[in-house]
Amino acid sequence: MFDRAKNILKYILSVGLAAVLLYFSFRGVSWGDFYAGLLSCNWVYVFLSMVCGLFAFAIRAERWRQILRPIDDSISFRAAFNAINIGNISNFIFPFLGEVTRSAVIARNSSELAGASRKEDKARHQASFDRVLGTAILERGWDVLTVMIVLAILLVFKWQMFGDFMVTGIWNPLKSALGYKVFLLLALLGAASVGGLWFIYHTREKYRMCAKIVAKVKGFVQGLATCLKIKRKGLFMFYTLLIWAMYWLESVLVTAAMPETAQLDLADALFIMLIGSFASVLPLPGGMGGYHFIIRSAMTLIYGLGASVGIAYAILAHESQALVMAISGAASYIHEAIRKPLKAFDETSQREA
Repeated sequence: MFDRAKNILKYILSVGLAAVLLYFSFRGVSWGDFYAGLLSCNWVYVFLSMVCGLFAFAIRAERWRQILRPIDDSISFRAAFNAINIGNISNFIFPFLGEVTRSAVIARNSSELAGASRKEDKARHQASFDRVLGTAILERGWDVLTVMIVLAILLVFKWQMFGDFMVTGIWNPLKSALGYKVFLLLALLGAASVGGLWFIYHTREKYRMCAKIVAKVKGFVQGLATCLKIKRKGLFMFYTLLIWAMYWLESVLVTAAMPETAQLDLADALFIMLIGSFASVLPLPGGMGGYHFIIRSAMTLIYGLGASVGIAYAILAHESQALVMAISGAASYIHEAIRKPLKAFDETSQREA
């Protein structure tokens, strides 16, 4: 009961934060200009950006398989792709739920294969939930690192244009909104977590629950350590570059779709894509509100465009990809829901034959 109430409170706070950011994003918007901007955009470019998003999900699924192979080399592309899609729509339900959901999908597929395999083959089906979750966090962390590296390189060459915005548009508002007390609280929570883990580890032989927690943490760490066991590291890097090239192309296409932003160049589209990705690390359902606030701020502070243009761009970019996630996620969820009954029916039919 307590955990359920805590989760509900977290969700309410998350939705509340998204609502506050949406309020500040839409404040001062001229609705006439906003609708005119949407009507004047090139929807062919928007559709192509949606295709790029779906292609990026497919590449992400194949890259994830590279990480999963050391713990289970039998995970299919279909399973990984469905897991990615279901994880995407889960993030719209609750922040950061996507990694948990897609890990559960992979763990279920792995256990089904293990149950159907011969005894001598079961050793390669070891994708327990905690180990898969470790690989999912690893993959997400790798993308965050990629964004930070590319952004740092871009700022080195374009500091005069983008540097002031990073300080005045992102860091200063974040610092003033959170304050140093929040960072102190986070430090105290971190210290308490370390102390709790130390206690659990040293009492694992005395308390059964502590032993179970240690086993789960060990599996999670093993999932994180799969990065050291990836055999084709060059292919993994290629997939990473291709994924972010697709995201960059999405940004380029949406930028070209609006007459007011069509004059922006490739570097501008790259910067907009990078700062927009910051919304994914905020505790917001699907980045809702955070993305719109960041993009509107960039459009007004860097390029001198009106708030209506910034919001129109944010809605085109965010909601078009949200639609792709909703359609692909629903299709993958339905496929996973009906696949197991159909598989069981086929096996029964074969036994009867």
